[in-house]
Amino acid sequence: MFDKYSMLVDNGSTAVTSDTNGTPLFRTWMKNSDLVACLYIGGTITGTSPTCDVKIQGTNDAGSNWTDIVSFPQKTGTGVYKKYVRFLAPYDEIRAVVDVSGTSPSYGKVLCGLVPAGEFTDPA
Repeated sequence: MFDKYSMLVDNGSTAVTSDTNGTPLFRTWMKNSDLVACLYIGGTITGTSPTCDVKIQGTNDAGSNWTDIVSFPQKTGTGVYKKYVRFLAPYDEIRAVVDVSGTSPSYGKVLCGLVPAGEFTDPA
């Protein structure tokens, strides 16, 4: 599903318990191209009324100013979640931003990245 060189967020084995900015992906070689990103949330999710909002942002000034491009639907509660979004990003760099809320929210696994070739088949 993911290409390790196109990851915007990969928390590894560390739970996401606070807001996080992903590592920017420098992408001038595919600027203005149609992209598909996938968000996967799984693992153990705990807390009271936990919510997780993930959006993709872009910049053309080396990260001084970020512009929201697209947001995934909010994830609430527990259980595995997988969602694809298609978007156009006329920016030199893109990143994912993760915002968690609730009382002591903890999301065990959060992955967000570009889907290779921009196309996908999701039987689920």
